[in-house]
Amino acid sequence: MASWLNSKRIIFLSFMAFSMSLLLAACSPATDEQTTPETATEITAEETMTETTEPTPAPEASSAPDAEMRSHPMVAHGDTRDDVYYWMRDREDPAVIEYLEAENAHAAEFFDPLQDLKTELFEELVGHLSETRESVPYTRNGYVYTTRFAEGADYSVISRASVGGGEEEVLIDGPALAEGHEYFLINDWDVAPSNTMLAYSIDTNGRELYDISIQDLTTGEVLPDRIEATDGSIVWSSDGTAIYYLRNEEETLRPYQLWRHVIGRPQSEDEMLYQEDDTEFLLFMGRSKSESYLMLVSWLRTSTEYRLIDLDDASAQPVIFEPRRDPHQYFVDHIGETFIIRSDEGAINFQIFTAEDQDGQPGGWELLIPHREDTLVEGIEAFDGYLALEERSGGSVNMHVYDLEAGTDHIIDVGGEVGHATFTEGASDVVNVDATSTALRFQYSSYNSPTAIYDYDMQASTLTQLRQDEVRGEFDAANYETARVWAPARDGTLVPVTLAWRGDMGGDGPRPLMLRGYGAYGSSYDPGFTYAWLPLMDRGIILATAHIRGGQEMGRQWYFDGRLFDKINTFTDFIDVGDYLVAEGWTTSETMIARGGSAGGLLMGAVANMRPDLFEGILNHVPFVDVVTTMSDATIPLTTYEWVEWGNPEDEAYYHYMLSYSPYDQVAALDYPHMFITAGLNDPRVQYWEPAKYVARLRDVSTSDNLLVFKTNMGSGHFGTTGRFSAYEDIAEEIVFMLSVLGMTGAE
Repeated sequence: MASWLNSKRIIFLSFMAFSMSLLLAACSPATDEQTTPETATEITAEETMTETTEPTPAPEASSAPDAEMRSHPMVAHGDTRDDVYYWMRDREDPAVIEYLEAENAHAAEFFDPLQDLKTELFEELVGHLSETRESVPYTRNGYVYTTRFAEGADYSVISRASVGGGEEEVLIDGPALAEGHEYFLINDWDVAPSNTMLAYSIDTNGRELYDISIQDLTTGEVLPDRIEATDGSIVWSSDGTAIYYLRNEEETLRPYQLWRHVIGRPQSEDEMLYQEDDTEFLLFMGRSKSESYLMLVSWLRTSTEYRLIDLDDASAQPVIFEPRRDPHQYFVDHIGETFIIRSDEGAINFQIFTAEDQDGQPGGWELLIPHREDTLVEGIEAFDGYLALEERSGGSVNMHVYDLEAGTDHIIDVGGEVGHATFTEGASDVVNVDATSTALRFQYSSYNSPTAIYDYDMQASTLTQLRQDEVRGEFDAANYETARVWAPARDGTLVPVTLAWRGDMGGDGPRPLMLRGYGAYGSSYDPGFTYAWLPLMDRGIILATAHIRGGQEMGRQWYFDGRLFDKINTFTDFIDVGDYLVAEGWTTSETMIARGGSAGGLLMGAVANMRPDLFEGILNHVPFVDVVTTMSDATIPLTTYEWVEWGNPEDEAYYHYMLSYSPYDQVAALDYPHMFITAGLNDPRVQYWEPAKYVARLRDVSTSDNLLVFKTNMGSGHFGTTGRFSAYEDIAEEIVFMLSVLGMTGAE
């Protein structure tokens, strides 16, 4: 994503949805009426499916690794925990790699006999993808930009052509740059305003430390300038003689310094412009919509502070926009001579202000759109004369357009009972960089509607579909149905749940079901169309998403009700949703699989300890399961910044509360369900040792003979395999595990 788009990342901060890499999209307008199998279309399984609801016996293989125990007492607040697997943190210890490789070999014992099924599923998955893919072009500064995937290619080629015509020019050849790398990710790229220089940042090991390269587009030469170990963000100065970038702390990887690099000089001569010394804050940056300012944000989930740099001034220093206060989150954009500000001070769901630009400083803030108790303003997109808001209300997302000159406003009607429209996240071709345009570009998706890109003419109130993703093979959207139900939590709160299924499969009785959840950081787990789970629904399995507290599907308070001392609500909401789906006849405990990852992996671990009988199997990816130990170690990446989410265990009350639900610490002699757990050796977000320790402890104390499969990707980070097609190998493996647990592999 080019850095002029990163300003949206700053304004809306949708970037903190850590599990969004798990193929998210979203909720639809909800109704007050609860939907059940009796009030909705019948969703029972095929008669042939009802014969396979008893799981296939899968006893633990004799070769399951038995990790060494080494006593490591840890004392806090008078409490002693002996973490016998603490030694796994030392990746230089040969025993660590030996253990991970032993677990991988054990996982292979399970998957190898099912290789034919995995191959079949992988071919089915990629068979739905178009061999080639081209983004919807967008125009910036006299050029039209396009992203393309060649036939069968894992990585894209980014190109441009002059608006006036002419030969297309390749800017970034992803397949060529990725050659020879097991892991490859472009974090950011940006063309200088002069159109003659290109900068891009690449990570080749999953550690999320990016090296920036600079290319002269007039000669094609890659310059000697190479900026190493950055967070990947890039912003050019207006004259194209310098780029701005962020550096991370060496140990914690916290983005904390802003630097300016003058083209042609070595990195050693770069100038540091700002350092964020408060370890609970991260730095992010982008360019304003006007392209006049670099917007530097010191960010905490309850507080922000912006600093602006005039991109026309090669010697400009950062200037504070509004001093930080906690709590006070505000987000700023700039268009024309006006600042647009989204602020939550005294307004939990945010309200919108404007302020005149007075030589880089805001004049008095004037209220433009007041706070609404029932509506969260999640993001904004500013144009000359128009303002578009992305809003959440009643569990659904709306786009609200304001004609600032006429003083009128209206909601965009995109249709669909359970769907999600967004311009703040998702497809790389949802780009709104032209402030003079009257067209708002956004995407719409639902469980049964492939992602479509639209332009909405805010002046004429007309909607134009530019593209809809192709689904190859046997696919008919009419065969898939969706519903929204409301599951009562134990405290009486109604939790929205979105479901999808194959409506053309008849028969009697409940169906197998996969229930997904996240519930953290205020990240809404918005279900939308995804190729990944078509093979599940095509085999009669229901796809369900629980929109539990900790996200903000129901507004900002929904987030606050699932963090710190209210974190237990996240876990009990998910359990109550599962119980509701069983009680209402959608599924059974013997045919229900739970899935989560990262902070959603904490959810999976807590639920497994609290209700191991509720699910037949659990898929738990790069899970954050060693909560107390990790939050007690400020040297681990992101720990200090996470205290506002979980609490600081130096406080005795937080220590004991976190300990009460920490999955690793609460593992007990229980009959745990079948589990498939993953890790990434280079993961900087959830260190590999958390799931590794968790699995070792489960092997020690679980009284179950069910499967416990643990697999570490030895060459990737938090987000696993990076290629467009190869990423589906991991999905195919997940589905193999689920079908095996459900007794639906066709094998003895």
